[in-house]
Amino acid sequence: MKSGSGSVIYTFSEGVLRTYTLSNMSAKSVFIQTFGCQMNKLDSEIITGSLLSVGYQPAQSESDADVILVNTCSVRKHAEERVYSRVSNLKHLKKKKPNLIIGIIGCMAQKDKERLFERLPHISLVCGPHRYKSIVGLIERIITNGSDRIVCADEEGLLKTEKYSHETYLADNKSAYVQIMRGCDNFCSYCIVPYVRGREISRQPEEIIPEVSSLLDKGVKEITLLGQNVTSYGKSLGDKVTLSSLLKELGRVQKVQGFKKFKGSKGLVISFFTSHPANVTDELLETMAALPEVKKTLHMPAQSGSNRILKMMNRGYTRKEYLEIVHKAKELMPDIKIVSDFIVGFPTETDEDFQDTVSLVKEARFSKIYVFKYSPRKGTSAEKLSDDVPMETKKYRNNCLLEKFKS
Repeated sequence: MKSGSGSVIYTFSEGVLRTYTLSNMSAKSVFIQTFGCQMNKLDSEIITGSLLSVGYQPAQSESDADVILVNTCSVRKHAEERVYSRVSNLKHLKKKKPNLIIGIIGCMAQKDKERLFERLPHISLVCGPHRYKSIVGLIERIITNGSDRIVCADEEGLLKTEKYSHETYLADNKSAYVQIMRGCDNFCSYCIVPYVRGREISRQPEEIIPEVSSLLDKGVKEITLLGQNVTSYGKSLGDKVTLSSLLKELGRVQKVQGFKKFKGSKGLVISFFTSHPANVTDELLETMAALPEVKKTLHMPAQSGSNRILKMMNRGYTRKEYLEIVHKAKELMPDIKIVSDFIVGFPTETDEDFQDTVSLVKEARFSKIYVFKYSPRKGTSAEKLSDDVPMETKKYRNNCLLEKFKS
């Protein structure tokens, strides 16, 4: 984050997006480092906006900051290890600046709560993703009352009736994330997300459309719709509300407002992230194909090409069903880019299971793949399984799958 008179906050509340420019007046400064997914990036923008709206300034570096927040990811063990390493390295700053506030926010905060203080005694704040609206008050409480440590990681803030409003700091005012849902109901056996992000809650289209419309008025040209399981959007809102119906509504918004004021613009670009294969319908693919403003990219994690492993993962589809979606998408959109994720070394994965994954990668002809070595996540059902694939085998399969993809 960079400070200066050009820093802008977009304040979205009650369907209205307002904007104001920050001053260069002396104020406490905040630095946020973000690990993990696009949802974490959006959360960091919202938290930054909340702090800047009450007078904080964005710090150019950790050494310049009065408040350092580390937004964390718990999806894989490696992600947590990176956070521990990074925050441990902040001890020297805390010694130089005793009043420095260091906080851990995000999924690790929700999962580990006060246990984080045991390993990182120099931190002052632990705040889970359900309680971000409280973060300004929590920091002020630490400053004014001299509170050494605060944990705020319950689910009181996760109410279905809660009115959605936020202050978002956008460093790049040409593109923006828009959260359309949060949480996940799938409970894949290896995944911690439902336990740290909660169950699925979809925002009403009546909240989303004005936000997008206002962003367009401010010059934003690319919108990314976010959700832990974005293709199940609308499930709690009735049969008529789906991601497909929302995309059509947003297409109408941009046709009404247009981009004629932006010389040379091709119009609004809409993308969405992340898609669960079990919720990718023919209707959604047909909508993507029909709407020119929808980016022809589909991030759809397969995780494995073995039906046996997919069943153990509780993924809700078979290899055949996954490939049918891929073929249908390419039939409707020959230029589509399909991106996938894979986990290698899941408990009991054999060489035969792995070769099923290799053959799926070859048949699907992905534009890009991400490969991860399985690591048990505490609290998931897969944690009860023996992590019986040796690390050397996991590393080999990881490298092998990437090489097979490239060849």
